[in-house]
Amino acid sequence: MKRPISIPEFTKQMNKLFLIKDGHKYLDTFLMKFTGKIELDLLKLDDLLHERHGEYENNTKSMGDITLQEYGAVANAFVDSMLDNGNEVTP
Repeated sequence: MKRPISIPEFTKQMNKLFLIKDGHKYLDTFLMKFTGKIELDLLKLDDLLHERHGEYENNTKSMGDITLQEYGAVANAFVDSMLDNGNEVTP
């Protein structure tokens, strides 16, 4: 999945994948100033997932695990795409 290139595209995906109607609240505007890209505020999404699904880490689940389990592979790929900075990792 590709990283959204506009705020409307981002908010549409947040609504579609996570049923979040106010997706703009999940933008990391501070980071966006430095990268020039749409950036997900991962901490806010984590807080929302905790509100909805409890302390999933206590059950040895990661954020990726709970996203995949509760929202599916497309939602998980969306979060992964938001974390990808486009640079290849070299050993």
